[in-house]
Amino acid sequence: MITEATREDGPPAAGGRPPGRWRRWLTAFAVAGLLAGMAAAMITTAVAQTPTIDEPVYVGAAIFSLEHHSLRFNPEHPPLGKLIIATGLAFADVHVDAGFAGDQTGLGRSVLYEQGHDPGRLMLLARLPVIVLTLLFGLVVFAFARDLAGPAGGLVALALYALSPDLVAHGSLATLDVPVAGFLVTSAWLLWRARRRPVRYLPLAGLALGAAVATKMSALAAVPVALLLVVLSVCASGPQRTLRRLGAGAAAALGVALIAVGVVWVRTWWSIRGCAGCHHRACRRSRGCARSRACCRCPGRTSTGCASSSASKTRCGRRSCSAAATSARCGTTSRPRCW
Repeated sequence: MITEATREDGPPAAGGRPPGRWRRWLTAFAVAGLLAGMAAAMITTAVAQTPTIDEPVYVGAAIFSLEHHSLRFNPEHPPLGKLIIATGLAFADVHVDAGFAGDQTGLGRSVLYEQGHDPGRLMLLARLPVIVLTLLFGLVVFAFARDLAGPAGGLVALALYALSPDLVAHGSLATLDVPVAGFLVTSAWLLWRARRRPVRYLPLAGLALGAAVATKMSALAAVPVALLLVVLSVCASGPQRTLRRLGAGAAAALGVALIAVGVVWVRTWWSIRGCAGCHHRACRRSRGCARSRACCRCPGRTSTGCASSSASKTRCGRRSCSAAATSARCGTTSRPRCW
């Protein structure tokens, strides 16, 4: 992947000769060395650093969203960044009660410190996906700078990126800042490349822009700028900048916007599918605690839900229940059904 990123995408260098293979391999080794040093710095920081004020909130919301497909906690941010964090937590045996009654801060504290898990291990697992993303965005920075200033410029930009204390610090945290910034930079790079091949790169730019908006709401401020860059890229791709070319740019901007909206919609739909107020027929017909809005789990799901978890059985005993019917899902057959 690194050797592919170091290849020239533009015209041959001055003199008519493309760079030699040894020069490409030397550049690839330099890129790999810079990224390896950055990875070592971020991993050692992630191991040694205690959780920041935001990380427990994102960790708790990530686990809750992954397990129960709900945006109940931390709704001020879209779900994509938290789902990225959850990919690392999927390797830990962590479960959250669907009827948790506290706020998002209490949820994070419960996950890290009140369930018997090692908080240091959980934080490392949550931080690893962000570390991987930070390294991938380093390749984007190198490729973008190489397109602008050649391989030497790409290496200088990557060195500034990999040796930046701010990026090493934020890249080693389970937060949303580096993912949203990286997706925006990726979108800008793809829009720059769309000047030559708009059909190939404009849809990819739309995906990257949608990923940024689906990670953090602050990315909305960059959407008008990105759409303007779409118009400029399409206008620059043709020999003449006529009104027809401007109309094609406006249509392309609309298409990129629709792709970005589609990415946001898909990520949000995935996060709430099967638990949007128990609208599924199986949920409406299910017994036990399934009618509770905070405990909507359809029968037959393999993940832990209200009908099977021991925590939900205990909760059923604490909730106000109707004596009209009984259910074995609420702990025992003699216990009333929990609504």
